[in-house]
Amino acid sequence: MSSTIHTPPRQAGHALTPPAVTLALWSLRRTWFLLVIIALGLISAMVVACTIPLYSMVTTTAGLRGILNTTVNTSEINLNVAPAAFSTQALRRSQKALDPLVQQHIGPYMSQHPSLMLTSQSIDVLSPRLPAREYDLIQYTATFPQDGKHLQLISGHLPNLKSNEYEIILTPDTLESIGLKVGAKLTLATSIMDTPLLTLANRISSPEALLKQIQLHTFELDIPARVVGTFKVPDTEKAYWHQNDFTELTRDEGAKSIPVYQFLGANELLLNAYDRFTQAHHLDQVYPYTQFDYDAITGILSAGGGSSLPSINWTYRVDPQKMDFSLYDIFSSQVAGLQSDMTRLHGDLLARHDRYYNPFNDFGQSSEQLSLPYTSAMAMTSDLFSGTDGPGALEQYRNRLSVVQLPVAIISAQIIALILFFISMMLGLLVDRQRDTIAVLRSRGPADNRSIPRY
Repeated sequence: MSSTIHTPPRQAGHALTPPAVTLALWSLRRTWFLLVIIALGLISAMVVACTIPLYSMVTTTAGLRGILNTTVNTSEINLNVAPAAFSTQALRRSQKALDPLVQQHIGPYMSQHPSLMLTSQSIDVLSPRLPAREYDLIQYTATFPQDGKHLQLISGHLPNLKSNEYEIILTPDTLESIGLKVGAKLTLATSIMDTPLLTLANRISSPEALLKQIQLHTFELDIPARVVGTFKVPDTEKAYWHQNDFTELTRDEGAKSIPVYQFLGANELLLNAYDRFTQAHHLDQVYPYTQFDYDAITGILSAGGGSSLPSINWTYRVDPQKMDFSLYDIFSSQVAGLQSDMTRLHGDLLARHDRYYNPFNDFGQSSEQLSLPYTSAMAMTSDLFSGTDGPGALEQYRNRLSVVQLPVAIISAQIIALILFFISMMLGLLVDRQRDTIAVLRSRGPADNRSIPRY
């Protein structure tokens, strides 16, 4: 008699769990804490690994900003122009030709608008009479109120740009030396011409006739001025003024010691004085007067002094806070491009730097024929520039960059090695926790390639 085996019916919807999943869940219950520690460790390792490039960027950026902050003048680009004609219109014409070129290259990195300073040593005090019989006078003008932030006012006030007079400020020791007080009036004087010297030279064949023409076309420009305040330059701001504190200086001439007085005015007020003269004489600009000495015996006419017009200086300042290492290559190429373009466009003027232009020398070139009309010479200087005298600040930083990045590379390698060691150690602990289970599975016949993947 055959027997019948009855199997219980399967419940509908019941699915058998694969053994591998069951074993994995059992193992998870025993090792969940270790797995959490491993996961946190791996996440931390990934975060640390991602901070390595950030750390490298921070250190190199700090080094770049440190180079630019070595001194206040390190991040400056100075554009010096010796004008062959002067007025507000002539100044704007020069600025319109030069400023876009500079702005094109370094405009995005500048901290502020360029500051303008005019400097003149061909000026005298017509009245009142100063105590010293012989003296030198150096006139500086600045951009107010922008540059006034870098001065400490002691008495009075800074020059008022709406004044009809040429308002000036001096240091207390200079004011005491010249015997004046705040509020005192004085008349400054300088010599100018209404016609370019070369134009006169081309019309005249003899030196005697040229001297007469120079006298006919030379005028004395009187500038009514008033002392409106005293100031000093704080020690922390001397670098801004290129180490000039505007105090009284001395110049030795043989056995004599000649005082050198310095004062500071406003650009706009000085330009107003020249503009009043040009308007009165229906001119666009005035021209420099140059004193000539004529030797009647030899018939030689030689220049006895420099230009009577103020020299022009624009200072462009790069903001180190706008720089990071990702912009280093772009900024370096822009600075090099500025040097290249300035040389390409105005190399004729750069070659004249520190050389007096005499219409009778081998130049023989009218200022109207130069790349920048009515300009005698030009110079562009900066610690950022590389030249024949050595590498600039940016090039020096590039040369030291490998030294700066070496410690970062060593630290990065150590961090990566520690991460790999941590991962291997955690995996070793995980496998060690499953050693008994793996041994049981091996005793029952599964091969290593079947038991190990389950754990």
